[in-house]
Amino acid sequence: LDYKDISSLTEDELKDLIRKNADPAATDNGALADPSDITGPKLVKDGDGYKATFTYKDVPVTTDVVISNVPAQGEVNASDCIFSLDDIGKLTADDVIRAALSKYTDKNGVTDNGEGVVLTQESLDAINRMTEPGTLPLTFTDKSGTIVKKVTATVVQNRRYDTSTGNITLGANDFCITVEQAKTIVLKQDQTDVADMLKKLGNAIATDDGKFIPFKDAAITVDASAIQAAKGSYELVYTYKGKVNKVTVTVKDDGSADTTSSETTVPDVNLTANDFAVAAGTEAIDETAFKKLAEVVVKYNDGSSVENVTIDVEDLAVLNKKIRAKSTDSVFVKVYATDKKTGKQLSATVKVTLPKKAATPKPTKKPGTIAKPGRGISADDIAKELGVDKATAEKIKDYAEKNGTSMDTLRITDTAVKKLKDDKDIKGSDFSRLKARANKSSKNSITLKWVKQSGADGYLIYSNQCNQGGKKYRYKLTKTIKGKNKTTWTQKKRKKGKYYKYMVVAYKLFNGHKVTIAAAPTIHSVTKGGKRGMAKAVSIKKLGNKKKRTKITLKARKTAKIKAVEIRADKKKKIMKHRKLAYESSNVKVAKVTGSGKIKAVKKGKCKIWVYAQNGVYKEIKVTVK
Repeated sequence: LDYKDISSLTEDELKDLIRKNADPAATDNGALADPSDITGPKLVKDGDGYKATFTYKDVPVTTDVVISNVPAQGEVNASDCIFSLDDIGKLTADDVIRAALSKYTDKNGVTDNGEGVVLTQESLDAINRMTEPGTLPLTFTDKSGTIVKKVTATVVQNRRYDTSTGNITLGANDFCITVEQAKTIVLKQDQTDVADMLKKLGNAIATDDGKFIPFKDAAITVDASAIQAAKGSYELVYTYKGKVNKVTVTVKDDGSADTTSSETTVPDVNLTANDFAVAAGTEAIDETAFKKLAEVVVKYNDGSSVENVTIDVEDLAVLNKKIRAKSTDSVFVKVYATDKKTGKQLSATVKVTLPKKAATPKPTKKPGTIAKPGRGISADDIAKELGVDKATAEKIKDYAEKNGTSMDTLRITDTAVKKLKDDKDIKGSDFSRLKARANKSSKNSITLKWVKQSGADGYLIYSNQCNQGGKKYRYKLTKTIKGKNKTTWTQKKRKKGKYYKYMVVAYKLFNGHKVTIAAAPTIHSVTKGGKRGMAKAVSIKKLGNKKKRTKITLKARKTAKIKAVEIRADKKKKIMKHRKLAYESSNVKVAKVTGSGKIKAVKKGKCKIWVYAQNGVYKEIKVTVK
């Protein structure tokens, strides 16, 4: 018999198979005996096989059962696997064994669910030390340490997995491209070579029931329809067997990986950088400062960083010489990186604009007056800070002045949001416009709601876990909603009992550039199923000397205190405080409000004050100043 045919049989099934193949027969006084009167077989282990004994009327006969293809020893199986950066630092050996679908098959062909597999401590320590995307080897053994199986683990920024239709994992990274690449993508996004380039740069890979699916596999598809031929950040969507993974693509001025022809290959090193303007008063720029100002990003295509990045020494010397001489010329500086695999040197060119001589500003308002929101914004400042041309800057300026959008709000770019390290509100955000809030949650989802913005072309939603226990989580662009009419969105597949933070941003397109026209303060919400809860409403307990009122009339220069509390959605569950109740006035020229809820009447008029909780639920107070 063949070992493969019997390894999963029960003892009775094995005996039936041996009896069938041995075909025992007996004769009794010249007549063929009834086969059912022959008993057995009785099995005795004999090496890798058996001695099988059959008996008829106390007469035994023994035959040899030879088993072929018997494994010399047990076997450890494992597959290449994918993890996200969010997993790193808290992985256990069991987590890795499950992800690699690692199992142990003993000498008798019995396979377990990983109980007989050991992940070496060196492998576990190595993967938990990863700080950025990349690959590393993993070593599994049996419990004796004699049987070894090695596989490759890939760490990515974004991982999506699904066990409902098999063990499918789809991983990918955020990455950068150049404006020239973006132009080609917009024109030729349906071409195979362009799709392959985007999959390679994002290291879009999958595993399917233990089978590794490389980015070259046609089953992994890419949707680049959101990418525009202009600097900015855009959503890119990878799909494998219905599983979707969204990443962020940042378009920059120049770089090395700008080949989109099927006749050539994408370099293994992706170098990108932005042009920038030198601020007035700058004395000198060293290599480290230059890389930061030019937003130089150099990555291998698996997402790991390249270390040997240099700035052209002569170009940098020319730049600093012109800065000292207060020259107004532009300077071009080369940035280099070397592909350690091929030795090929790649480069990007950065245009550095030196400051023009400042003209003496003319007074635009009387001393002592307060500029209206949106007033005093310079088209030159907009062009410089948002990286747009003068004509586009003028359009943005006109809109901002007409709609009261501040320069601080315009400065809220994708890069600015993703650089935030704390959970504080970003400068330029306000509650009054969007009134964004998390008004509903379940064990694995959180629903956001906000007010429609009449001038918006869409909304951007950023999210991540709330900072907690010393760990800090930066915002990621989670959802792009096109059009102004949709004002609610639900994020699914959240972990139960976890706090998440959100920022809702309304944007308007100016000549293809996404510009922020409103941004909500940070929202902190929690999924159900844990020990903590969230607020369902805000209640005004006392307003001035009146209880349970939401209207107040004050004389100019008088004050009144707001006493407000959060109403818990679940009375038994306390709210983890990420911030206190916040207060905001619709018109500080009529009445101001402090962070502790003290109203200060300024001058005759009417305004509103909003009191809002950390998840955005709020109460509105109407103020009249006589």
